[in-house]
Formats: sequence, C-alpha cells, structure tokens
Amino acid sequence: MEEKKGEQEPHARFLKQLALRKEGMEFREYQVAMAERVLKKGNSLVILPTALGKTFVAAMVIAKFIGEMRRGAREDRKVLFLVPTKPLALQQVQRLRQVLQVEENEVQVLSGETAPEKRQAVWEDANVKIVCATPQTAEFDLLAGRVSLERFCLLVFDEAHRAVKEHAYAFLAKEAAKRAIFLLGLTASPSSKKEVVSEICRNLNTQHIELKDEDDAEVKRYANPVRVNWIFVDLPAEFLEIKRKLEGLLKGILLELKGFGVLESAELKRHKRELLEARKKALDLSRQNPEGFRALSLQAKAMSVSHALDLLETEGVHPTLAFMRELRARKQKSRATKELLGDYQWKLAEEAGEALEKQGVEHPKFTRLKAIVMDAVQSGKSVIVFAHYRDTVEKIVKELNGFAGVKAAAMVGKSKEGMSQKKQAQVLREFKEKKNSVLVATSVAEEGIDIPAVDLVVFFEAVPSEIRSIQRRGRTGRARQGNVVVLITRGSKDEAFFWLAKHKEKKMKRMLRELKESLEKEFADPEKQGEVIAGNQTRMFDF
Repeated sequence: MEEKKGEQEPHARFLKQLALRKEGMEFREYQVAMAERVLKKGNSLVILPTALGKTFVAAMVIAKFIGEMRRGAREDRKVLFLVPTKPLALQQVQRLRQVLQVEENEVQVLSGETAPEKRQAVWEDANVKIVCATPQTAEFDLLAGRVSLERFCLLVFDEAHRAVKEHAYAFLAKEAAKRAIFLLGLTASPSSKKEVVSEICRNLNTQHIELKDEDDAEVKRYANPVRVNWIFVDLPAEFLEIKRKLEGLLKGILLELKGFGVLESAELKRHKRELLEARKKALDLSRQNPEGFRALSLQAKAMSVSHALDLLETEGVHPTLAFMRELRARKQKSRATKELLGDYQWKLAEEAGEALEKQGVEHPKFTRLKAIVMDAVQSGKSVIVFAHYRDTVEKIVKELNGFAGVKAAAMVGKSKEGMSQKKQAQVLREFKEKKNSVLVATSVAEEGIDIPAVDLVVFFEAVPSEIRSIQRRGRTGRARQGNVVVLITRGSKDEAFFWLAKHKEKKMKRMLRELKESLEKEFADPEKQGEVIAGNQTRMFDF
C-alpha cells in the first residue's frame, strides 16, 4: 500500500523523536501508525498476527520513553518488559538491543535463575533503562521489597492474554495501574470469550485497542499467505474393537452416575466439562450422604476411561498403553484406579492394545504424517510437528528418524522428566542451523519462540483453543509462503475441536471489533484526553 503524501511527513517527524537505530530497519507504515496512536491514546492492547511486528510496535513506544529519559523528563525511570519465560526474555533483549539506540548494559534480563542480590542490583542500577523479566520474578521482587513500581514509567506485557485470574501479569498490571504507569499489552489472540477479553482489558487498564489481521489492507502486502489443509483419517477395524470395549465400560459407569443424579444423561458423547461438573455434584452429595463417595469414585473412573478413549482415537495405541501402564505403575492407587485396573473390559482393551503394539499396528495418522514429512524434507523444507502429549512426541520422533534423510528432534516443556531451558535452546539452535530438518514439539513451541523460516506446520491433533490454533499457524509464513496440515480422526474429538477452534476464531475477530468500537466511544470525550495520557481511567467500559 502506498503512503499518501500527507501521511509521510507526520510519520517522519514522529520517527525523528524516537531513539531507534534506523539504519537497515524496515519501517512499515501500519506499525508506525499503531505506535503513534498508542502513545496518543494511552494504555493500549495491541492485537497483531504473529510475525507482523508486535514487538517492533512496542519498541517504537519504548524508544519514545527512552528519548524522554535522555532529555531529562523521565531520567530516574525505567521500562519493564515482561515476558512469560526466560528464553523469550533473552530473545526480546536481543531484539531491543538491535532496534533501540541503547548500549548493551542498558538492557538487562532477569529471571528466577538470577540470584536475588544480583536482581536487586539491576533494579537499582541507574544506567539500566530497560529490564526484561519474567512476571513471577518481578512479582516476587516487588513483594519482597527489592524493587518498587514507582521506578517505572512503562510496563509492556508480551503474550498479554495471560493477564487473567491469579497470573502474575494480572497482579503487576493492577498495581501499575494504581500508580498511573503507562501499560502496553501485546498478543496475537486474546480469547473468543467476552468475559476473558474484558478481564484482560480491566487488568491492563486498557483505554485503546490496536487491532489488525491478515486481511487488513494495510497489513496484507506484508503477510505471507498460509495455506491450511485438513486431512481426515478413519480408525482401522482393530482400533474399533478396542474402542467398543472401552465404550462398553464407560457406558456402565455413566449409567451409575445418572442413577446418583449427578449426570443428566448416560450418552457416551458427554463432554469432559459435564464430567467435571458431575464431580462437583458428587462432592455436594457426599456431604449429605455417604453414598456420594461412591459417585465420586465413579466420576474418577469415567474420566480415566474417557481419556483412554480420546488417546486411542486421536493419538494411537502407544499413548493409550502409556496411560494404562502409568495407572498400573502408581504406588498409591485410589479406589477408582484399583476398580478400573481390575475391570474385565479394561483388561481386555489393554491386552488388545498390547497385541497391536507387538504387530506394529499404529494410528493411520502416522502413515499420513510420515508421507507428508518425507515429501517436505525431500523438497528441502523445514517442518514443525505439534503433538499434545509427550509420549506421542517421542513416538513421532522415533518413527520419523527411521527414514533416510530425516533428522527429527523433540522439544518438550520443563517438568520432572522434561527438558531444561538450556536443552530447549540447544534444540532450537540446531533446528535453525538445519542440523535437524523436523522439530516435534508440545505446546512449549507454540508461543513466542523465534523460529523465522518454517515451511510446514503439522497439527498431529486438532486443538479446541483459538489462541493455540493461531499460535501454531503463526510458526509458518514468516519469511515466505507457509503451509499448515491438520490431521483429524473422523468422528472423534479431533473433528469437534477442529470446528470449535474455527468458530471461536471467527467469534473472536467479531467480538474484538465490537470491543474496540466500545472503547473508542468510551474515550471519545476530549475532556477525558488528559486523564488518558496520564494513564488514569476514572470509569471502566461496560462490555
């Protein structure tokens, strides 16, 4: 899109005010315009698709504050850039040092891995202008008295959709809002739920929303097309036999629960949410009648059987057996687990699964996945495969590495048996350096990780969350055209999740436009502009 002649000069004047390294930088008109409006309107939420420059918009806002610090207006203040994890914090520090006119020591990173006394020294260092920190670290040091929010003039919240409920983002935002500190939130996808987005906006004291998507005229010429292909597969007859055994077991449990009055129906296609609600009802019943404890045990059994069914339908034999074996290996087993492991139908299902495992029979998704990945790798393309469960990730890596020319590596989150952040960084580095052609990851690679040139993203299973779906798709199409493949088991929760995420995404876009208009009306009164610029909001929008 060509800039109008009248638009060039105002942007040029604005850019001159910013402490930016302008050499070799690409200044997209829509990003500059967004930063200008943010600074004019006050506390803002920037919603922009992955790879279209949320961080650069934030960098321009930060550059304005850095310029004011150097001119003496905010010389005793700092900028706090909050990011969910240390790897992301290190990534953002590197970006800010590249973009802003700052010395290396003026931008520092803090996390729980930094010793408390060293963190305090950074908080107090007058030479440090920008601190990139994890929210838990900032919250902990604030409560411990190592830092005061009065030291900051701007707080930036990366992945701002986390600013809900008891998250440290929400606490820090509320405390900063009390002190009239400028707040800027960044996200690609906040939520499709009005109440969630409303909570984010309340917590961030939002007075303005900057909203763009791939179809926006100003953005379209910068956004690489992403083609999405949905591949449906059917369960083989061997799987259907195991499925019938598990469904027979589940049907009996649901009928008992219905008899206790904690379930309205014993239909097999009950949503997990209804089973969770059944637990609440069983708890209430147990307080009135000892029989309620039986209902609690049945609900726990139903959840386990339902989970096994989901694993079988969407993941395959290997993850299903891994779950069954994990239940059997528990040293301390609940009454529900003991009953389940002793159930004849459960035993038959487990034996049938073990027989298929020995025969090498797997979910048809694996056959389609291997063909898709082989074709991509032979064409010189880089691939990310997303899978929900760690057992599935390990299985996929093993299967893919059985083919000549394919080098697959796993990336999973931190946990008792997971990956350290150092190991995660190493896996990512090797993927970027093309030592590995395929990255197989859990949700740890969905959010914020800088993987600039991925050609193909494969969803091994559909996800019900519009946020996760958008984030996964955002891993491709950054440097050139991207491709996405979603593997779906027909008639399973895969298919339901697929349509649910699509519906939520459409709903979110519509709702965000309505919310943006609502805020614009709320703060359209010129008499309120002084309050907006000061960062104060005397009345919250009603949405």
